[in-house]
Amino acid sequence: MKTKAFRILCVGSAVCSLLLLSSCDVHVGNQHADVPWYVIAIPTVIFLAIVFTITGYCLKKHTYKCPECSEEFHPKLFSSAILYSNGQEALLKCPKCKKRSYCRKTD
Repeated sequence: MKTKAFRILCVGSAVCSLLLLSSCDVHVGNQHADVPWYVIAIPTVIFLAIVFTITGYCLKKHTYKCPECSEEFHPKLFSSAILYSNGQEALLKCPKCKKRSYCRKTD
């Protein structure tokens, strides 16, 4: 249930952000320009997608060990891109026991 509510919150926030960016006034010196929202939104979305993909691929290489069942696993790309980590442990869902816990990095 938390995951569904979190997704709804994220999508709602994104939609509200895009609606607020319906037009932007840009002032450079004495020049004034009205910039459409998509000129700012599209590069921002592309940049964030690239950052999350690179982060996911870099963190996906690590092996984590579940404290509940001792299963060693590599997180999925999306999970590794947005994981909550303190450097040695990460909050992940074990693929074997399906429990979400702080898994320790083994490599």
